[in-house]
Amino acid sequence: MFWLNNTILETFKKAPSDTGGNKLFQKLEKNNGILTYKTENEAIRKLIKLSKLSNKQLNNLGFKNKEIYAKYFNEKRFAKNYFKLIENILLDEELKINKLKENNNEKI
Repeated sequence: MFWLNNTILETFKKAPSDTGGNKLFQKLEKNNGILTYKTENEAIRKLIKLSKLSNKQLNNLGFKNKEIYAKYFNEKRFAKNYFKLIENILLDEELKINKLKENNNEKI
């Protein structure tokens, strides 16, 4: 158990959970099975609180996490976001090409 506790603490020290893409998780944290933290001490407090929950409470949090997955992280949502990203890249490239063409036409 010491190894697990030590590993968890080392992970918390290296990767605060309030950065980058985890901001979405912060929005989803209230009343769900998602826990974010800003400091090592906050992470420890949340883990201790989590360890004291009843099986029913833990199952409820797990159910809510499944709902979050179904809504935000399912395959269709991933594909939709991926295609939107590709579309934005292509539009950006098209704008760059049009701007280059305009600049070349102005020089003629």
